[in-house]
Amino acid sequence: MLEAVRRTLRLYDMIEPGELVVVGVSGGPDSIALLHSLYRLSGEFGFRLHVVHVNHGLRPEAAEEAAFVVRFARDLGVSACVRELDAKLFRSGSLQETARDARRRLFLAECKITGAAKIALGHNANDQAETVLQRLFRGGGTGGLGGIHPVREQVIRPLLFVKRSQIEKYLEDEKLQFRVDSSNFKPVYLRNKIRLELIPRLEMEYNPRLVETLGKTAMILQEDEAYLQAEAVRNHKEFCQSLGNNFLLPLQAFDLPKPISSRIVRLVFGQIAGDPRGLEYGHVNRVLDLAQTGQSGSCLELPDEVRVYKELDGMLFCRGALSYQALEEQPVNVPGETRIPGLRLVLRARLVENPGYFPLPEGSWSIVLDYDRLGPDLRLRGRAPGDKILVNGSYHKVKDIFIERRIPVRLREISPLLVQADEVIWIPGLMRSDRAKVLPGTTRILELAVSKY
Repeated sequence: MLEAVRRTLRLYDMIEPGELVVVGVSGGPDSIALLHSLYRLSGEFGFRLHVVHVNHGLRPEAAEEAAFVVRFARDLGVSACVRELDAKLFRSGSLQETARDARRRLFLAECKITGAAKIALGHNANDQAETVLQRLFRGGGTGGLGGIHPVREQVIRPLLFVKRSQIEKYLEDEKLQFRVDSSNFKPVYLRNKIRLELIPRLEMEYNPRLVETLGKTAMILQEDEAYLQAEAVRNHKEFCQSLGNNFLLPLQAFDLPKPISSRIVRLVFGQIAGDPRGLEYGHVNRVLDLAQTGQSGSCLELPDEVRVYKELDGMLFCRGALSYQALEEQPVNVPGETRIPGLRLVLRARLVENPGYFPLPEGSWSIVLDYDRLGPDLRLRGRAPGDKILVNGSYHKVKDIFIERRIPVRLREISPLLVQADEVIWIPGLMRSDRAKVLPGTTRILELAVSKY
């Protein structure tokens, strides 16, 4: 087993020399074997260990298990601590999922406290096989069926290619004590049924090397998913247009192969909702169908108050229903903040008296102006008939600019404009006027930036 762990550490570059690794140790056979094997390899790879035991407070033996883990770690000369969870966390939702999420937060917090770079967990090859089968029963794509990853962000799993039987032999050979959670042997949860009943039967009647087979399958799917996701991210960057709190996907994005376009939809949904996991397979298919066959003006409601509108040139993703009410005119606070109601945007303005010491980058959502040439009384409002902006020495209609940039009709009425008198100075997210540009002789700079709040 030790050689398998050594090979996995090297293959995935799991730990760099000098790093501190937080090891999650429950006291069970897997985590004890993980800690002991990493301890034996720590000198060879040049890393340090710190043990964290999470006391869920759910079983009578929890306190004894915590004390056992601390003794075991300290006998190895490894620092250890016990973190306790509030039992109130488990009053609602899935016990296993709640516990897993709570442990993850504790491990991340411990990394911040100790300066640890990695979190080592004791998932093994049998856990991988159980996960693949469990997700197969519930349904999932390559991402889900890829199971547990050897490395994901800070988390590493050095035992992922070690079978449970190998772990048991290692513990026996090394004469290592461990604790057993009796709940793992109760066929109450789906995972326990898979572990205790299904896998043994499948191994006996169909494939004696089932665990290895499912592990290889998971790795193939992980590699495929990594490629598809990378392609989706690349195309998302190329096609997706940010319009304040909203995002526009041109219809060309939906001409891509479905495995790519569906992932792009998930990426955009995640940008708005904060987490793509709320979007199910059926939701994605409805978005794709609307893009390909829906009528312009149609709307689709998704989870987390996300809505998708079919436009002439693309699909507009937004949070909540879009309002057609034009923005009311309001003065800009200089310096200070000016909130744009309904759009969850804020315009921040500051005056820089000595521009030589302030490198001020200009982008689509930020500009710099010569304040003395601009003058006071800047205002924010929605567009009005006849609005024009000075670009490259000539005036252009704002309406034409919206059309050229393919801004959806629904957004044109609520797009904020920065104006002085009746002249448009800036269309945030699109372009600025030639008026009041910063020159070598500028003495006072007005910096403006629009962002979400």
